[in-house]
Amino acid sequence: MIDVPTVVLESGSDGVAGPSPAMDRGLFTGPHEQRFLEGIGHNVPQEDPASFGEAVLTLLH
Repeated sequence: MIDVPTVVLESGSDGVAGPSPAMDRGLFTGPHEQRFLEGIGHNVPQEDPASFGEAVLTLLH
């Protein structure tokens, strides 16, 4: 179980399919937010640094 604040960034065009967000949700017992990034590939920090940085800042507040 993950009991710390979490932001999950799901990239829309990475070509690597993982578990569905609904399947993962039960693993998070702390605050949790799922964000879908349309048109972003596997390397979110490089391809969408603004969204990545915003997610990190969300966890620092």
